[in-house]
Amino acid sequence: MSKLLGDMPPLTALIEGVEMTSDIVARLVTIAYWQSHIASTELLDNVVPRLHPLKRGFPLRVAKRMEGDLVFEKAFVADLSNLIASLETEIEAGTHVSWHGDENHCRGGYQDVFREPGVADFQRAVNELEVLREAIVASICAARSIRDASKLMSF
Repeated sequence: MSKLLGDMPPLTALIEGVEMTSDIVARLVTIAYWQSHIASTELLDNVVPRLHPLKRGFPLRVAKRMEGDLVFEKAFVADLSNLIASLETEIEAGTHVSWHGDENHCRGGYQDVFREPGVADFQRAVNELEVLREAIVASICAARSIRDASKLMSF
């Protein structure tokens, strides 16, 4: 989804001021399922093959869970956060920053950033996983708000 929209604002900004109805919740759930497909494809095609074989198990399990109905569990959201953190560690390890002194430069030199092959793939995957996590949390919160509001109205 975020590939199509470029720099997408947070989901909370997109639904701000919108009346929460069952149709809106269904749309949020649809977005979450759609994004889970995108994130799963990104993981399987671009991240898992670049990881050391001993580090592939967890991303593969998360990708497999994205294919089912288990994305709306709290444990899955925690797994997404953990996967994002581990991929960010890989990104950090593959990013090297150095300083090039240059007496003719206005600041006496410049910073150079070198990213190892595959770091851009990991960053894309992190972006997709973050959008997925946000869509899942928004869907869960929207569904709970409708459920709890109807309970409160019945008093």
